[in-house]
Amino acid sequence: MHSQPGRVLILWNQLDDDVVELWRRDGRRAPDWDPSKTIEEWSTVAEEIEQIVDCVQEAGHEAIAVNIRDSFDKWDEKNQWLHPVLDIVDQNEPLWPFAGPGHWNDADMLEVGNGGMTPTEYRSHFSLWAMMAAPLMAGNDIANMDQTTKSILLNKEVIAIDQDRLGVQGHRVWKDGDREVWVKPLAGGGRALVLFNRGAQPAVIRATAEQLGWPAGIRAVVRDLWAHKNVGRWSGSIEATVEPHGVAMFRVGS
Repeated sequence: MHSQPGRVLILWNQLDDDVVELWRRDGRRAPDWDPSKTIEEWSTVAEEIEQIVDCVQEAGHEAIAVNIRDSFDKWDEKNQWLHPVLDIVDQNEPLWPFAGPGHWNDADMLEVGNGGMTPTEYRSHFSLWAMMAAPLMAGNDIANMDQTTKSILLNKEVIAIDQDRLGVQGHRVWKDGDREVWVKPLAGGGRALVLFNRGAQPAVIRATAEQLGWPAGIRAVVRDLWAHKNVGRWSGSIEATVEPHGVAMFRVGS
């Protein structure tokens, strides 16, 4: 009898073999290629994926992460704020110790631009995925993006946080009700900082040097990554009034 994590590895290896074989065969389009047979074979692959998802759900994300240092989720054809964005955030955030080069925690594709959320919620969604060092896979129609969607998905400063070479997943360091502080260590000693308001009303959120893991007197520049401008020098703490379901996102460093 295999453990659930062990069964996931077996199923995953089988899935990998099947997908590679189907891609190889379909790509050649042999003279005897049968579309109906291909549909049947890909249906088998879909069933294998469902078995993997079921195993992960039964064992729990943390058990899988500890054993194979990876995790995944699914959107269940929904793209709303409460479910699944916040659900995925809360499932993925505790897995931060298991992330790193070669074994990232995949929070699933981005839903920015797909409807069902406000621009504020889209910015929060994108910011949190970047803080979690998640793969940033656009899930929208990239050939028909409005300006708001482009401004979010093409924010190079936020993408740089996601892609930072230190390879540490950011995580929640403080929470009080709907108010949260997230920190992500960066290469060169800097920090990415998100003040996150889950609530339905504006909230004042403050981050301290202790939360960033820094001495109080350290000298650093604070840059607002959504306003694209420096907003002063680090003075031991930073405070902002954050809109409902919104974030304030900063890079603190030299």
